[in-house]
Amino acid sequence: MREIKFRAWNKDDNEILSWNDLLEQGYELHELDSNGKYAHIFMQYTGLKDKNGVEIYEGDVIKNAHGHGVVKWEPDCCAFKLEWISSVYDDNKKVWFPTKGQRHFEVISNIHEDPKLLT
Repeated sequence: MREIKFRAWNKDDNEILSWNDLLEQGYELHELDSNGKYAHIFMQYTGLKDKNGVEIYEGDVIKNAHGHGVVKWEPDCCAFKLEWISSVYDDNKKVWFPTKGQRHFEVISNIHEDPKLLT
C-alpha cells in the first residue's frame, strides 16, 4: 500500500514545509496570504523514490537520459504523470509516471523553488 504524505509550498516565505513542519509550527492550513489566497500549495507524495532514494512529489522536476519533466496529477485517470519539458522525443508527450523504473529518474528541483526549469 502506498504511503499517503504531503508537503506544502509556503508562498509568503518561499519555502517547502513537510507535513510535520506545518503541524509543529502551528500553521493554519486555511491561512491566507497577502493577496487573500491560500498561503500554502500542497503537493502529494507519489509513493516513489528516485535513483538516490529521494521521495518524488507532485510538482517535482525530474530528469533522466531522455530529458526532464514535471510530475503532475492527472485527475481524469487518478494517476501521476510526467509531463516532459525537454526531451529527445519530438512531441514532448505527457507520459504516465512509471511505477517501476524510477531508478532511472533523479529529482533536480520543483516548480516552486525553480520555476525557470519549466522553460
